[in-house]
Amino acid sequence: DQFNNLLVEKVATLHVVDATAVSGKSILMLGDSWTDINSGDKGYTSYVDKALKEMGITMNFIGTRDAGTSGLKHEGIGGYSYITFVNAPSTVRFKFFVDDMPSISSDDIYSNNGSTYKLFEKGSNYLTMSRQSGSTEPSGNTLTRTSGTGDETITFTSWTVGGSNPLWNTVTNKLDFTHYRQDLCGLSTKLDICNIQLGVNDSMGSLKITKADWATTLSAVTTLVDAILADSPNCKIIINLAGLDCPSPTGWASLHGFGSSDPKRNYQINNYYLRIYIN
Repeated sequence: DQFNNLLVEKVATLHVVDATAVSGKSILMLGDSWTDINSGDKGYTSYVDKALKEMGITMNFIGTRDAGTSGLKHEGIGGYSYITFVNAPSTVRFKFFVDDMPSISSDDIYSNNGSTYKLFEKGSNYLTMSRQSGSTEPSGNTLTRTSGTGDETITFTSWTVGGSNPLWNTVTNKLDFTHYRQDLCGLSTKLDICNIQLGVNDSMGSLKITKADWATTLSAVTTLVDAILADSPNCKIIINLAGLDCPSPTGWASLHGFGSSDPKRNYQINNYYLRIYIN
């Protein structure tokens, strides 16, 4: 660590295998905006796919989210944390599919059938909108602007519920990785590999830097990993450490667009990974 203390010591054995023995295995890229590649093909998921293919390995990337023009799937959602992925969604979201991408910003409010909506994200052929008021489901095929500067109307071809936590089963009201894998991702076999890139958002925003907050976040880490392994016991889980890339709390936060954070929080989470999952 920063005090030159040895945290973990372990002997590892490297096994060399033929690339064809690995190709075709299923992999889930689960994370935040670093994993998300809906804004193009420059996200972390794309780089992993490129590196694998350079070694002659083609993996089956799964997820519910579109991935630019690469054809990859993933579950990277900007602003998400461990806590987000293991708890019930606080906001109902709907995915509206469109033939032509409209002019719209996150400040615009649209209405349909007595409910109002605000943009959460743009995909390659859809808009994910957070319901701001009302309790009705969408009707017809038109969203009408009530405030903002976006297009006056948006025509959609179809819609689906896009809950803010795809791992949460809204019918049973529980964290349900089996439902996610089988019903949402369409993977009938057990998951082979899960790559988790989270941690940045666990140490930012409204979260406080206390032992109680650490305990909550670390519990969420365990809950998420346990849920994956309960469904796919032989799944290899790769937990990426979130980099401490600035020397001060405000500098590190500013790099990611937040007002304040504490790198010590991510440092503690990273140490937890090392102690629990490498041993």
